[in-house]
Amino acid sequence: MTMKFSVKAFIAGVILSVLFVSVKNIYSCELSAQSDKGVYRALKIGRLDNLYIGSSMFRKGITLYDDKSESFLIYYNGLDPVNEAVILEYLFGNGLRVKNLYVDMFASTAAKDSWLYDMRLMFDSPLELKLSLCNLALKNPEAEYFSALWEMLVNAENDMFILWPLYNRLTAKRYYRGGYSADTFNRGLTHDAMALVSPPKSDSVKMNHAQKEAIIRIIELCRKYNVNLIFAETPKYNGLEIDGGYIAITGEYFGLLRDYGVKCIISRRTLDNIKASAGENVYTYDFPYEEPSMFEDYIHLSTEGSRNFMSVLRDIQKVNDM
Repeated sequence: MTMKFSVKAFIAGVILSVLFVSVKNIYSCELSAQSDKGVYRALKIGRLDNLYIGSSMFRKGITLYDDKSESFLIYYNGLDPVNEAVILEYLFGNGLRVKNLYVDMFASTAAKDSWLYDMRLMFDSPLELKLSLCNLALKNPEAEYFSALWEMLVNAENDMFILWPLYNRLTAKRYYRGGYSADTFNRGLTHDAMALVSPPKSDSVKMNHAQKEAIIRIIELCRKYNVNLIFAETPKYNGLEIDGGYIAITGEYFGLLRDYGVKCIISRRTLDNIKASAGENVYTYDFPYEEPSMFEDYIHLSTEGSRNFMSVLRDIQKVNDM
């Protein structure tokens, strides 16, 4: 009698678990859109003057709370060109119309095999996009098939889904047009604090082949859907330029964009370091690279740094009618 009851309970548990996972994977994107952030929220807007997509560099660097245009930011930690291309193909193919697309030009993300580092992307994505992202992740040679699938489709953000009413109430005000709201403040560092921070090191001096192909795919998508494409490098703290790997990859990245005639916004210091010159479609800017209050570390801007960078970016946008 006890064994019979246990089997029934086990089967009931499996059925309920499958139902829970299915409901989460189908409807989590609808919840995410309520907080004015994520892939599905951008799709629901339908038409954008400016779409920004990138990694944590854009999360810390792009602020839109005083932007008068119809703009939106899609960011996820570690987001690389391979995943960006799949996201953009889904968005454009499902009707999102974009005038200007700004892509995060952080060369280090283009130097390694693609991986999904931020599981919030799975929570924010419709089921079709979830499956495409899973397929991409499983192509990583270090991926363990079943554990990767379990993490992305079964385990990802269950607590957020279960506690959504509480989570949304606590965090919704943090977001505006995909990015941080005006109420969010990230303080920069002092010189003493920055002296304790080590600059990131590049594991490679060459672009990953799949990442390079993804950048070309992004270029092709924008030309197909008549989107004005601009790659943008956010400022990096003084000292990162001594890393030969970063300079080599950035130089190769810049050369690829130049070969395809793609617009690029890049710091004047970076352009000098890669021994390239400004020309058609290349827009440069200056920044207080040696001021630690502008940064949270070597690659992420503080709120003050973000405001400074956005002022520079908007000047470029106005002058060049972007």
